[in-house]
Amino acid sequence: MEFDIFKLLPPWTRRVARAVLPAAFIDAVRGRLLHTVYGIGKGVVSRESRLATLLRRRVLRARPVLYHLDVHIADHCNMRCRGCSHFSNISKPYLTDIAEFSEDMHRLAGLLSVREIYLLGGEPLLHPQVDRFVREARDAFPRTTIYLFTNSTLVMRMPESVWRALAETHVVLYCDRYPVDLPVDEIDRTAAEHGVKVRWTEDRSEFFTIPLDLTGSQDAAASFAACSGVDNCVNLRHGRLYPCARIAYIDIFREHFGREDLAATDADSISIYGDVDRWAVMDFLKTPVPWCRHCDQEHLYRYPWSKSGAESGIEQWTATGPSETPESNEGESR
Repeated sequence: MEFDIFKLLPPWTRRVARAVLPAAFIDAVRGRLLHTVYGIGKGVVSRESRLATLLRRRVLRARPVLYHLDVHIADHCNMRCRGCSHFSNISKPYLTDIAEFSEDMHRLAGLLSVREIYLLGGEPLLHPQVDRFVREARDAFPRTTIYLFTNSTLVMRMPESVWRALAETHVVLYCDRYPVDLPVDEIDRTAAEHGVKVRWTEDRSEFFTIPLDLTGSQDAAASFAACSGVDNCVNLRHGRLYPCARIAYIDIFREHFGREDLAATDADSISIYGDVDRWAVMDFLKTPVPWCRHCDQEHLYRYPWSKSGAESGIEQWTATGPSETPESNEGESR
């Protein structure tokens, strides 16, 4: 998921641009536009200008706008992509509780106005109650754009109840286009038959990694500033908001590799319950958290997409890649 200025162009133009222009150049242009349109800092959290935010906060006394929210339906995944930023490739099977999800979503709806919600994972279609999550999300956020974001491999196995839920709630089926054999035409045709809108990602043949600094020696503020538009996708998990998936799901990594020193603390997220001020929530999401010291933004590198084998280890997230060609990080992979 990413804010991509090139999505404003016709599809054929985007394909040509991505084929001809270096990825670093595209990322740099995106970064400059984000900086110009939304101002310095985490403008992409709300996608509002500073003036609009000021009016909403001081004059209208309205709810803050959170542009993008990610919520897991399942932590694990059947694809096992190398270097998954949600650590789903090493996650034990875990399915989100529908009652907790419903309570959290309705609570959040009372605090913030959310423009886009992504129901994902992991792979959400591994959950046998996907249709209930779709309906609960729409009930909590009747005017929000909601996506069910899938790796596409299980779509044609979805029961009729899921297709019906998507159609009746106008939730978009967002399909990842990984370089595997996907029944794209069949998915499009079946969705059309059910009155379900389908959206496809760009080609996912390339991933990137922001290496984890296991020593936590990075400057948290600098890492956070460099992360604009990358892992700046707010995650809701167990009643708390996290600035990115890495922090929200680092417990999966920590448990798998026995790295207790990487644990996130309460200072790395904010609860949506209790006597919490809605604008304090937004201020928190625009501010560096202590865990940011573990992200080595300087050595971001790209690599061909692949699945991680059973023997793959911690180097998926810690290797610094070709040190002679560090790249800009204005984009996101999942």
